[in-house]
Amino acid sequence: GYADGDVDGRRAPRFTANPFVGNLLDGATIRTVALTLNATDADEGDNARLLYSLTLDENGAFTVDAVTGAVKLAIGPASYVAKRFYNMTARVQDQGLLRKRATTVPVVVEVHEDNRNAPIFSPVVYSATVSESLPVGRSVLQVTATDLDPRQIGEVTYEISTEDPDVFRLGGSLVVDSKTGVVSVATSLDRDTRAVHVFRILAKDGGFPPRVDYANVTVTLTDANDVAPTFPADMRAYLQEHPGSIPITIYQVNATDPDLGAGGTFTFSLSPDWPTSSG
Repeated sequence: GYADGDVDGRRAPRFTANPFVGNLLDGATIRTVALTLNATDADEGDNARLLYSLTLDENGAFTVDAVTGAVKLAIGPASYVAKRFYNMTARVQDQGLLRKRATTVPVVVEVHEDNRNAPIFSPVVYSATVSESLPVGRSVLQVTATDLDPRQIGEVTYEISTEDPDVFRLGGSLVVDSKTGVVSVATSLDRDTRAVHVFRILAKDGGFPPRVDYANVTVTLTDANDVAPTFPADMRAYLQEHPGSIPITIYQVNATDPDLGAGGTFTFSLSPDWPTSSG
């Protein structure tokens, strides 16, 4: 919108949004509030006392409370089929004694189709077991929810619920495609850090306000042989110069490997270049 120039140190009011956007449900009745205008004025006294009005208001379809800025439906009920969008202009004017200053802003009110149905997951519990070596980008599982409402209002999108504490422990390692519901690997998985991921996925429809459903997901990681066995940092053996009878045990070698199953078992042998005699 525009604002009249400031004169004598007094400033014009300023709207806090541009444009202002309001919403009504299909069937909304007269006097239903679609939005509330808000403006500020840095002056004091009457110079900061603000009154609101509407211009180009779609043939009187809406009224505005001059003091509170509440924009209400004046001709009803609202009909999504008959008219989905209303465009108008709002004006705010201060009550300065020497000169009244004003600002205008565009206003859009959208009428939303009645959101009768929520999306529904089927099933509501999903689980998968995958190797921790599964490459980035590979799919783990797919969740599915349906919504019986028509058109855009029934379109379902998916996201990992941020309401669950466990989602922060995911570390972004798993993501869900917002359109297909496919859960895939986003960063390298590590069973040693976290072997089981438990979280919820939210399905949200395109209605106003949107309706939601939740599915519980468990992803279990199996071990991959991704860690080599390690010896202690310091291994020293001492042998007497004349040990007597041989063979004789001079040292018990130890090693560790955090991998599970066959990947965590190992055997010992001497390195091929290890000297076997003193010559």
